[in-house]
Amino acid sequence: MATLALNIIHHRPLWKLKTPIALAIAPLINDEGIVKAREKYRELKKDHNEAYNFDESSLITLGYSYYYVGDLQKAIDVLCLNAEVYPKSVWNLKTLGEVYSLAGAKEKAAATFQKALDLDPGCEPCKLGLKNIAKH
Repeated sequence: MATLALNIIHHRPLWKLKTPIALAIAPLINDEGIVKAREKYRELKKDHNEAYNFDESSLITLGYSYYYVGDLQKAIDVLCLNAEVYPKSVWNLKTLGEVYSLAGAKEKAAATFQKALDLDPGCEPCKLGLKNIAKH
Protein backbone atom coordinates (compact mmCIF):
# COMPACT_ATOMS: atom_id res chain seq x y z
CA MET A 1 0.00 0.00 0.00
CA ALA A 2 2.83 2.39 0.83
CA THR A 3 4.44 1.73 -2.55
CA LEU A 4 1.19 2.56 -4.29
CA ALA A 5 0.90 5.84 -2.39
CA LEU A 6 4.51 6.78 -3.15
CA ASN A 7 4.02 6.01 -6.82
CA ILE A 8 0.99 8.32 -6.91
CA ILE A 9 2.83 11.14 -5.14
CA HIS A 10 5.89 10.87 -7.42
CA HIS A 11 3.86 10.48 -10.64
CA ARG A 12 5.18 6.99 -11.34
CA PRO A 13 3.16 4.13 -12.76
CA LEU A 14 0.88 2.61 -10.15
CA TRP A 15 2.20 -0.86 -10.86
CA LYS A 16 4.56 -2.53 -13.24
CA LEU A 17 2.97 -4.80 -15.78
CA LYS A 18 4.76 -8.07 -16.27
CA THR A 19 5.55 -9.43 -19.72
CA PRO A 20 3.52 -12.56 -20.56
CA ILE A 21 5.88 -15.53 -20.58
CA ALA A 22 4.43 -16.59 -23.92
CA LEU A 23 6.12 -13.60 -25.57
CA ALA A 24 9.49 -14.78 -24.31
CA ILE A 25 9.23 -18.41 -25.33
CA ALA A 26 7.16 -18.35 -28.54
CA PRO A 27 10.14 -17.30 -30.68
CA LEU A 28 12.18 -20.15 -29.18
CA ILE A 29 9.41 -22.64 -29.87
CA ASN A 30 9.24 -21.46 -33.47
CA ASP A 31 12.99 -21.40 -34.08
CA GLU A 32 14.51 -24.02 -31.79
CA GLY A 33 11.66 -26.19 -30.50
CA ILE A 34 9.92 -26.91 -27.24
CA VAL A 35 12.99 -28.33 -25.46
CA LYS A 36 14.84 -25.00 -25.65
CA ALA A 37 11.65 -23.12 -24.82
CA ARG A 38 11.08 -25.31 -21.75
CA GLU A 39 14.65 -24.60 -20.59
CA LYS A 40 14.17 -20.86 -21.12
CA TYR A 41 10.85 -20.95 -19.26
CA ARG A 42 12.48 -22.55 -16.23
CA GLU A 43 15.45 -20.18 -16.37
CA LEU A 44 13.22 -17.11 -16.51
CA LYS A 45 10.97 -18.40 -13.74
CA LYS A 46 13.98 -18.99 -11.52
CA ASP A 47 16.02 -15.89 -12.32
CA HIS A 48 13.51 -13.28 -13.55
CA ASN A 49 10.23 -14.23 -11.91
CA GLU A 50 9.42 -10.60 -11.13
CA ALA A 51 9.64 -9.54 -14.79
CA TYR A 52 7.32 -12.12 -16.37
CA ASN A 53 3.72 -13.16 -15.96
CA PHE A 54 3.82 -16.91 -15.45
CA ASP A 55 0.06 -17.18 -15.04
CA GLU A 56 -1.40 -20.36 -16.55
CA SER A 57 -3.47 -18.29 -18.97
CA SER A 58 -0.38 -17.06 -20.83
CA LEU A 59 0.57 -20.52 -22.09
CA ILE A 60 -3.04 -21.55 -22.66
CA THR A 61 -3.43 -18.52 -24.91
CA LEU A 62 -0.22 -19.44 -26.73
CA GLY A 63 -1.46 -23.01 -27.13
CA TYR A 64 -4.71 -21.73 -28.63
CA SER A 65 -2.70 -19.49 -30.97
CA TYR A 66 -0.83 -22.48 -32.37
CA TYR A 67 -4.10 -24.38 -32.62
CA TYR A 68 -5.74 -21.55 -34.59
CA VAL A 69 -2.92 -21.51 -37.15
CA GLY A 70 -3.13 -25.29 -37.49
CA ASP A 71 0.06 -26.26 -35.68
CA LEU A 72 -1.42 -28.86 -33.36
CA GLN A 73 1.94 -30.31 -32.31
CA LYS A 74 3.19 -26.96 -31.05
CA ALA A 75 -0.15 -26.41 -29.30
CA ILE A 76 0.23 -29.79 -27.60
CA ASP A 77 3.84 -29.05 -26.64
CA VAL A 78 2.91 -25.72 -25.03
CA LEU A 79 -0.11 -27.14 -23.20
CA CYS A 80 1.99 -30.08 -21.94
CA LEU A 81 4.52 -27.61 -20.55
CA ASN A 82 1.68 -25.77 -18.86
CA ALA A 83 0.38 -29.08 -17.46
CA GLU A 84 3.81 -29.70 -15.91
CA VAL A 85 3.74 -26.30 -14.23
CA TYR A 86 0.01 -26.28 -13.39
CA PRO A 87 -0.92 -29.97 -13.02
CA LYS A 88 -4.24 -29.13 -11.36
CA SER A 89 -5.43 -26.67 -14.00
CA VAL A 90 -8.69 -28.10 -15.28
CA TRP A 91 -8.82 -25.35 -17.91
CA ASN A 92 -5.44 -26.35 -19.31
CA LEU A 93 -6.23 -30.07 -19.20
CA LYS A 94 -9.55 -29.49 -20.97
CA THR A 95 -7.79 -27.51 -23.67
CA LEU A 96 -5.03 -30.12 -24.02
CA GLY A 97 -7.65 -32.86 -24.29
CA GLU A 98 -9.41 -30.97 -27.07
CA VAL A 99 -6.19 -30.49 -29.03
CA TYR A 100 -5.18 -34.14 -28.55
CA SER A 101 -8.59 -35.13 -29.87
CA LEU A 102 -8.27 -32.87 -32.92
CA ALA A 103 -4.79 -34.29 -33.57
CA GLY A 104 -6.24 -37.82 -33.58
CA ALA A 105 -4.59 -38.85 -30.31
CA LYS A 106 -7.84 -40.22 -28.88
CA GLU A 107 -6.27 -42.24 -26.04
CA LYS A 108 -4.25 -39.26 -24.82
CA ALA A 109 -7.32 -37.05 -25.19
CA ALA A 110 -9.46 -39.43 -23.14
CA ALA A 111 -6.81 -39.74 -20.42
CA THR A 112 -6.42 -35.97 -20.27
CA PHE A 113 -10.17 -35.35 -20.10
CA GLN A 114 -10.41 -37.97 -17.35
CA LYS A 115 -7.60 -36.34 -15.41
CA ALA A 116 -9.49 -33.03 -15.59
CA LEU A 117 -12.69 -34.75 -14.46
CA ASP A 118 -10.86 -36.30 -11.52
CA LEU A 119 -10.02 -32.75 -10.45
CA ASP A 120 -13.43 -31.31 -11.31
CA PRO A 121 -16.21 -33.89 -11.81
CA GLY A 122 -18.50 -31.11 -13.06
CA CYS A 123 -16.37 -30.14 -16.06
CA GLU A 124 -18.99 -30.36 -18.80
CA PRO A 125 -16.60 -29.80 -21.75
CA CYS A 126 -14.52 -32.75 -20.50
CA LYS A 127 -17.59 -34.96 -20.20
CA LEU A 128 -18.57 -33.98 -23.72
CA GLY A 129 -15.03 -34.65 -24.95
CA LEU A 130 -15.09 -38.17 -23.52
CA LYS A 131 -18.54 -38.76 -24.97
CA ASN A 132 -17.39 -37.66 -28.43
CA ILE A 133 -14.32 -39.91 -28.25
CA ALA A 134 -16.51 -42.88 -27.27
CA LYS A 135 -18.74 -42.26 -30.33
CA HIS A 136 -15.84 -42.51 -32.75
